[in-house]
Amino acid sequence: MRINIYILDNVRDAFPLKNRDIKRTAEDILKSEKYRGSGEINIIFCDNKKITQLNRNYLKKNRPTDVIAFSMDEDEIIQDDNIRGEIYISVEQAEIQSKIYKSAFNTEVMRLVVHGMLHLAGWDDSTDDLREQMRHKEDFYLQKSGLI
Repeated sequence: MRINIYILDNVRDAFPLKNRDIKRTAEDILKSEKYRGSGEINIIFCDNKKITQLNRNYLKKNRPTDVIAFSMDEDEIIQDDNIRGEIYISVEQAEIQSKIYKSAFNTEVMRLVVHGMLHLAGWDDSTDDLREQMRHKEDFYLQKSGLI
């Protein structure tokens, strides 16, 4: 597996997670989800203004959200042996949610990284049952990374 994972922090020094820890978790998810190909994933940390713009333009929802994952391939998230995607994470939303859910800020940010990676790996959360399954997967990877 040869995946290039790039971290773009547009909200400098917003949190103390290390890029290598984010990359290691992202790579671990792809390996565990049986992805063996190559590709490129950009993980972009942004503010609510940027993620609201994306949410409005692509998902037709005029409000901030916590994470949006985009496949850069036309058909499927993972195509055969190539993956290309972008994950946008609102650091502002992560901070709000960490207070609501009484979790550490780093844990909430990493949960959003995991959530976005699971979407790129083919997971869906469009129903209550699928959301619950995805939440269990998130918890599994957060435990593996030592954040919960």
